[in-house]
Amino acid sequence: MHRELISIVRCPKCNKSGFTITEDRSENNNIINGTLFCPDCKIMFKIQNDALDLRYNLSKTCLDEIEATRRETEKRTDPEKDQLKEKKYENLDFGEMSLANYYGIDGFIKDGDGKISLDLGTGGGWLAAFLSRKGYLSVGIDLSDTRFVDDFGKEFNLILTDMGMLPFDDSSIDLISSSSAIHHAPSLKSTLKEISRILKPDGQVVIINEPVSALLRRRRDYGHEREKGANENCYWVHEYIQFSKKAGLKPRLFFPGYIEKKLNNNELKNLPFGRTASIFSFLFKTKGINKISKAMLKYPFYLIFGPQLVMIAKK
Repeated sequence: MHRELISIVRCPKCNKSGFTITEDRSENNNIINGTLFCPDCKIMFKIQNDALDLRYNLSKTCLDEIEATRRETEKRTDPEKDQLKEKKYENLDFGEMSLANYYGIDGFIKDGDGKISLDLGTGGGWLAAFLSRKGYLSVGIDLSDTRFVDDFGKEFNLILTDMGMLPFDDSSIDLISSSSAIHHAPSLKSTLKEISRILKPDGQVVIINEPVSALLRRRRDYGHEREKGANENCYWVHEYIQFSKKAGLKPRLFFPGYIEKKLNNNELKNLPFGRTASIFSFLFKTKGINKISKAMLKYPFYLIFGPQLVMIAKK
């Protein structure tokens, strides 16, 4: 845990910063093992294996999520570990679609230059690590520690906490990201308000790979996931946009990079819009009208077909 981050972290009980730090082991500016002590509410929080544990008074929903994650992590296979070592990321759970959607907007994401980024529901940590490579002092939060330690896990700072109440000072984070994570929050509206609270003026919010309800794809039934303990929700594209605006953010919708890649390469099989795929492919590959097509079709495309969300918002 980088020392610079301790100054902006808040106690999850009294909501105040100003921890007293005891270091048991450190390397350069990173605290590997130690303790944070809150002088106001007299509670201690551990730093173990470079991860700060701020989980406090968790709801049953959060506890169920932790248990569901534990069961899923146990299923991680040796071939998956080998693919990580060989950097064959497209074969993993965050795979080809997630990466294509990220690379489709990478040019719109500001360089870090030592600024602070926060990845919500970071999981294995691929997006937090990618932001670190763009120059950010990268932080990932999650309820469980499932870092891909041999690859991404050493590139960012992990804090174990609930994304419903983000334990950071107001206007303290330069960029906040979520990849297939924010839909797990108990309330999208309140989480976006929290995001806006801790985001610096002119900061960015990058939201990608979130499920979207659509006219031809009903609000998805996540009953089987909820039975495992996962808190799954699915929102319409206008809900993401409206809730962002109400939180004081200025959202911009992007056409999903994965869909665009498939259309450009004429790889139409298994796309979410069936026989109309060839029409979209023509519109996207024809010079002169492809940019106009993307601009005009992106909102109705989300509304009708419900591809994974790709959105950047500013404060």
